[in-house]
Amino acid sequence: MVRDVTDGTATAPLPISIGKSGGSGHLRITWPRISNGTHIIMYDLLRKALTSGSIRGAAGSYVAPYDGGCNGGTKTACGSVAVNIPQGTGFQISHDDDTAASTSSYHPSALGTLAPNLEFWPGQIVTAGTPIQADTEHVVTALASTGVTQFSLYCGQYGMSTAGGFTSCLNASIVPNNAVPNLPALLLVDGNNSGGTPVGYQYPKGRINIWRKSTLWPQHFITLVDATPQLTQSTTGYRPPASGKDTWIGTDVSTSTVNLSQAQLAFGSPIAISNYIGNVGDDKNWKERLTDTQKSFAVPVLIEKGSTLTVGSGTALSQMKVFKTSGVTGSVVPGQACVDVKATAPGLTDADQVTGVKPPRPLGNLSVSAYAGASDTLILHFCNTSTSPASVPTGAYSFLAVH
Repeated sequence: MVRDVTDGTATAPLPISIGKSGGSGHLRITWPRISNGTHIIMYDLLRKALTSGSIRGAAGSYVAPYDGGCNGGTKTACGSVAVNIPQGTGFQISHDDDTAASTSSYHPSALGTLAPNLEFWPGQIVTAGTPIQADTEHVVTALASTGVTQFSLYCGQYGMSTAGGFTSCLNASIVPNNAVPNLPALLLVDGNNSGGTPVGYQYPKGRINIWRKSTLWPQHFITLVDATPQLTQSTTGYRPPASGKDTWIGTDVSTSTVNLSQAQLAFGSPIAISNYIGNVGDDKNWKERLTDTQKSFAVPVLIEKGSTLTVGSGTALSQMKVFKTSGVTGSVVPGQACVDVKATAPGLTDADQVTGVKPPRPLGNLSVSAYAGASDTLILHFCNTSTSPASVPTGAYSFLAVH
């Protein structure tokens, strides 16, 4: 890290040396000086271990040092080994690194804001800010955080060796008219030669990554269907205000900017948003659909154990279940009287609210209500409206209970 103390700027972390020490011993690290007029220049030296396949500095699972990714603590963890190394008077600056020593936590400030005039720096291509354009991708060292540092038609070299920028790689087919019925698809290769996950990571970030530096705001990232293509084609930069008639994928945030870790995903469509399983999409056999008037499901809805359902301002429900009692023995309810009968209902708890009861056969002059008496116990409350005794139907009673 090169820091201009005079104006408070700093480069991105720049690769200067690749060494092999076996984890112990000393390496003499040397790099060329960077001048910026009469400004005071300081250097912070960082070390990170390389993994298999990354010895060339950018391929494999190599991750360039970045703010938040150099917390140190071990001899292999990314971190600093020396800070505030002075400029000196010679053309080269050097430091003796004890590779057996642990690195220290390092959080660069003013990252990628220094872009001095370069006289020499090791690297295939080194840029202080101006993006390059090439047919094939090159390994680029970028001093400043310029966003896109390289535009390339063909990529395969993992072309950034610093956190100062990235390569924009896009193969496109230019068709002069509408004579081609099906334009070629954009296929992005991912994984290794025999498939599987990329080297070094089980769950890597996406092959398509819409890069942002610090904050985001309400916007559409992908317009799947443009409702006003003529407006878009006629607008400078091809990004007119979005329309509610567009079909899109974007952010769901307020009108103010938020941090990247506060992003919310949003989908938009003028008619409906549908989810399909085992179907290419036919506007008919969807499993879930959202319109501007309702949310519809064409499959059973399951609320997992431990989760709840709340409708409006009602009480949260965690279970709705149909229970069945063991056999209820017969008893007699005198005329103009009520009788409670206990029944066993496995799984019923004291928290359950019984909402309905189905007897094994007609009740005649009897009425019945029920409530949970205790665990696994249902209280059936029979009332006789006639003046003559009535018999309680024997057998199993089923009922709906919620809690």
